[in-house]
Amino acid sequence: MKYLQNFKNFHLLQEDLGKILVRTPKLTTWPLRLEDSPRWNILSHMGFSEVSRSPHIKKDTFVIEAPDGSRFHLTKAGYVRTPSSGISANFGQEDIDTMLFYLIERYFSRWLKKIGRKPSPEDQAILAEIKKIRDEEDALFFPTPHPNLTTQQLKFLESVCSTSRGVPQTWLYNSSTGEVDVDGDVNLSNKIQHPSYRNISSLPAKNGIKFGHVKGNFDASQLNLITMDGMGFPHTVDQNFYCSWNKIENLKGSPSEIGGDFRFEENTRLKSLEGAPFHVQGDVISDYFVLTTKGTWEYMKNSKPGYWFEAKWDMNGWAEVLQTGNLDAQKMMGTLPYLSHTWFNKEFQRDPGKTVHMLAPIWKYLDPKVKAGIKIPPEYEDQFDLFSGFDELGLF
Repeated sequence: MKYLQNFKNFHLLQEDLGKILVRTPKLTTWPLRLEDSPRWNILSHMGFSEVSRSPHIKKDTFVIEAPDGSRFHLTKAGYVRTPSSGISANFGQEDIDTMLFYLIERYFSRWLKKIGRKPSPEDQAILAEIKKIRDEEDALFFPTPHPNLTTQQLKFLESVCSTSRGVPQTWLYNSSTGEVDVDGDVNLSNKIQHPSYRNISSLPAKNGIKFGHVKGNFDASQLNLITMDGMGFPHTVDQNFYCSWNKIENLKGSPSEIGGDFRFEENTRLKSLEGAPFHVQGDVISDYFVLTTKGTWEYMKNSKPGYWFEAKWDMNGWAEVLQTGNLDAQKMMGTLPYLSHTWFNKEFQRDPGKTVHMLAPIWKYLDPKVKAGIKIPPEYEDQFDLFSGFDELGLF
């Protein structure tokens, strides 16, 4: 089953049923009193109270005060506003039930902490009511359960599998790998405003999701990440991969193959390229590398962010840096696992013929310590010498 989310009307597409189910906001008549909604009873029990409206407040607006003293204006036009901070959220015209549910979810954890581990019978009744509301909302979004994924996982995929403009993208759970493949973009900073999505984490692994092949862009920027390792990121991204504006120290957890650009600027803690993709088709964009007028890479520790350079993110490109880059550039490039004797020895065991073709053209650029650790299979030594000779003659 493939789920698509339309952020305005909450469309749910079920291709296997051959029909479209559309979930629209609950258009209840705007109440004359808050007490007309059962959900207000829950908020009252949690410590909310209604505040008398001042003359300048419209008559179709309810003003309520939370236990912490914060005030919210609930308007008939569908907005929940916080005048003190200027923050507002829109849930659909006259949808008082969803507005109240938003406040229930917003204050639920604090109320749960307040009642402690031994809730009173009245508290238990309120907890049961909240669970019932959550189940009702989930049933509207996901009327047919997924055989392999929980409602929380479905919510996560629904929220992040879309473009930056909110255009939904299809995804498919691969039962043979346990991974989720996406026929489009994944944006981990996307959020769905509906309150039942409030506590869904932005990170795949925290929702028990591992992405596999993403055919569009994958955006993991501005997530305050210390590491990408173990986060559930895809192994293949056909277009661009972004992990900028984080706090990562290395590139472990990034895809091994990127068909577009690889952007990791504004990661000021970056000390190593360990875990970097093996191949990037597009541009590699970092604070620390710039393309000089001679077409070579330079390491610029104090450079301004966002420098672009023509990507040569492969064996030949790395070798070029080892030969022509300044000391800092060579030192950073030397952290690539693909330029270590351990990596080459493993590749010789896996595919010796292909490894000879990769190693021969860059042999003269490698550090002597790396060369000393590389064990070329005896039966491939003649072939290696031949290809190395071609390189000396400029035939590679």
